[in-house]
Amino acid sequence: MNEVKPDWVLVYGDTDSTLAGALAASKLHIRVAHVEAGLRSFNRKMPEEINRVLTDHIADLLFAPTESGRQNLINEGIPVEKIKLVGDVMYDASLFYKEKARKPVLPEELTIQGNDFVLCTIHRAENTDNAETLRNILTGLGCSGEIIILPIHPRTRAKLAYVNAPLPANIYLIEPVGYLEMVWLEANCRVVATDSGGVQKEATFIRSRVLPCVPKQSGLNWLI
Repeated sequence: MNEVKPDWVLVYGDTDSTLAGALAASKLHIRVAHVEAGLRSFNRKMPEEINRVLTDHIADLLFAPTESGRQNLINEGIPVEKIKLVGDVMYDASLFYKEKARKPVLPEELTIQGNDFVLCTIHRAENTDNAETLRNILTGLGCSGEIIILPIHPRTRAKLAYVNAPLPANIYLIEPVGYLEMVWLEANCRVVATDSGGVQKEATFIRSRVLPCVPKQSGLNWLI
């Protein structure tokens, strides 16, 4: 930022780098614009929620994707003139890339026909850091009788080593996939079971059925 000396710094979403960029720009007296402003889970135990709130209160211009997001910002005392209701960039991306999606490389022993599989992702600390919770999730997936395709998150792969439970035969772990491959899986599965807010949104945009697994539900058998 010191080298480029921009007029604005544009930050997206709710990652640690979002907050870091906003904070660095603010301390250098560079104006900050936040895309996806105003989204709230109202759960301060989620690191993303802290990033969202702090970034919004640092920002000089806030691009809210929804009316509820705009209202959240107003309720927190942010001046209305700073807030612009612009729609959701993830929705725009989903529309643009849906036709460009491509099928990922799947295990040779896995044969799928039509949408006869469930796409599953697990990565949140609330679901992976407690061995009993993770075992319960795997048990639920195993008892479902569904073909489960699970792109394995690095956090989840590391935790599976400590679960001390066999992986159900109907769960197929695959390596993490790129965006276009993930869109294909979301568009072609029968249902999405996930603890990812982003995956939930994308699947909804392309009209796939979603079973969210939020932290308070993390001990439940998802698909029974």
